[in-house]
Formats: sequence, C-alpha cells, structure tokens
Amino acid sequence: MPLPSPNIRFGRANWLLLAAGLLLLVAGFAVLALADERAANLAGRLSPILILSAYATIFVALIHRPGK
Repeated sequence: MPLPSPNIRFGRANWLLLAAGLLLLVAGFAVLALADERAANLAGRLSPILILSAYATIFVALIHRPGK
C-alpha cells in the first residue's frame, strides 16, 4: 500500500528565499574566515549577523505558504 504524499507546496517565492538564505550563509562563513582570533575586526562583527540572518531567511522560506 503506497504512502500518502503530503500536500507540500513550494512556490517560486520559497525557492528565491531559500537561494537568498543559502547565499547569505556562504557569504557569512566566507566573511567569518577573514575574522581575527578575537573577532575584533569588522569581519568578526559582521559574520554572525550574516549567518543568523541566513538561517532566519531559510526558516521563512520553509514555512512560507504561497498565495493562491
């Protein structure tokens, strides 16, 4: 007996948000690589903001329901 497939709609906005979140995540870790050991430079202060905003964007992409 086949399992019922869940009714998951992943629209264009979801894909765009997911792509933006992944780009932010890559950028955040790339900036993190430029931080010094005490995170006292600009890269050390900017990278956590980029990484957290990337995770927030990915979360929104996963829970956003496209309109009808």
